[in-house]
Parts: sequence; structure tokens; C-alpha cells
Amino acid sequence: MPLFVKSAQIAYFLGSIDLSDRLKVAELIKKELGDILDGTPTILPIPDDAPLEIPRVIFPSKNNEFVCNVAVNRFDFIQKVPDEKNGIEFKLFKEELSKRVTKLNKLLFEELKATGNRLGLILNYNAIPKEGGLNFLKKIYLGSSKDISTELQLHKLTQGTIGDMKINNWIRLVASNKQLAAGDRLVVISDINTSQSEKYALTKDTTEKFFADAVEVSLKSIEEMLSQEN
Repeated sequence: MPLFVKSAQIAYFLGSIDLSDRLKVAELIKKELGDILDGTPTILPIPDDAPLEIPRVIFPSKNNEFVCNVAVNRFDFIQKVPDEKNGIEFKLFKEELSKRVTKLNKLLFEELKATGNRLGLILNYNAIPKEGGLNFLKKIYLGSSKDISTELQLHKLTQGTIGDMKINNWIRLVASNKQLAAGDRLVVISDINTSQSEKYALTKDTTEKFFADAVEVSLKSIEEMLSQEN
């Protein structure tokens, strides 16, 4: 069953970043990511004592497919494929992710002199089983596509490691008869993040390894769930 990436969120949890000159931060983002983020940045007049997770700088693309959010304690790069498209084929997304992480690492660690201690990768996939998403989940998890359920959700958490980093690996499968108008898709949400109980001194090498391995862990975990047999 082919999987298409509908949205992706690359998250760096920061230990420190200098946001005293937010205009300069926006200029550095444009310097490194201007080929993607070609929109107009928003520099929010937020006081220093505001909650750390509120973005201080928001830099989108003109078509709103991409956006970069910079807060005191985290940096997020988000991609959302337009509704009229199925999504990005996994192989192509994997190639794009590798190039993107290289640029993000340069921006954060070299240009902005930031430090980080945790990472996360959230991927939303579309899958379109022949029998439809709801009937597919009924068949493999309830044993019969004739079950009268109108919506099914399945959550699975496993824990493991990537390199020396402990990770949480969340997979969520969602299907409902409300999705019939959208082709009865099966929505698959993958959230892989380093353990909240651990802090790591992130480097370009450890970060590149995390994202390269996380995307593979995501695919393998999903394939295992979609091939379950009763």
C-alpha cells in the first residue's frame, strides 16, 4: 500500500538561542532557506517574559506550503502539502528531508549559534487501501469488514533508541466514514521524538543521524501495523 507524506514537522528543542535581534534572525533564515521560504516574515512584538513556546519569528513561503517558527525553546520547520494533492512519495520525501536537515543545521548551529537538547519528527501520511480506510482497519484489527463501527482509531507507542538517544515512537491510525468524500483514506500519524526525561548536546552529526533513522523507523513501524494478521 503506497504511503504519501501529507505534512511534516521537523522540531528542534532548544537549550539556547539569541533572539534579541529578531530582524537579524529573519535575515539569516532568508539567507539559508530563501529558496523555500520566499514569503514575508512576521516578527512578533512579544515581551521577553511571554511563554517560551510562543514563536517570536514566523517565516512562511508565499504559497503557505512551508513555514518556519522560531521560539525561545524550540524551532519548527513545517511542510503541508496542498489539499488537492495526495502527498509526496516516501522516497522523494526522504531525499528532501536529508537536504533540508543539512540546511537547518547550518542555520541553527552555525548562523544562529543555537544549542539543542531534544529532537522530533512528526509525519502525517495518506494511504488509500483498495477497500477503503475504514474497512481496511475493520478487517485487520476487528476481523470483519462488516462491523458497524463508523470510526476507528488505533494508537501504538514503542520505545527504542537512535544512536545513543532514547526515543518514543508513536503511530496513530485513523479512519472514519466521514472521510468517504476524500476517497476513504486511511490517515497515518507518526511522531518520533527523543525522550523528555533525557537532554542531549545536539551536534550536526547526531541531528542528521536522528532524522535519517527516524524516517526509516517511521516507515517500518507503519508497514508492520498495516500488515497485521488476526
